[in-house]
Amino acid sequence: MGWDGEVCKCCDREQRLAWLVQDYLWAEVIDGRFNVVCLECFVAIAEKKNIKVTLGDIWFQGIIQNLEG
Repeated sequence: MGWDGEVCKCCDREQRLAWLVQDYLWAEVIDGRFNVVCLECFVAIAEKKNIKVTLGDIWFQGIIQNLEG
């Protein structure tokens, strides 16, 4: 059984959590390098840039499930 969902373009992990941040924060952290990143990579990149990301900055949308089978 394969994964039909999105994959983090930074670490190649399956994107299992749906989450959002405000556009200005995404632009500041990601800087146009990737179009899909997992939450772990997003926070790691922010930390490297000394950008503080808090739990209040992240809007959790749900869990992404494989619809096969």
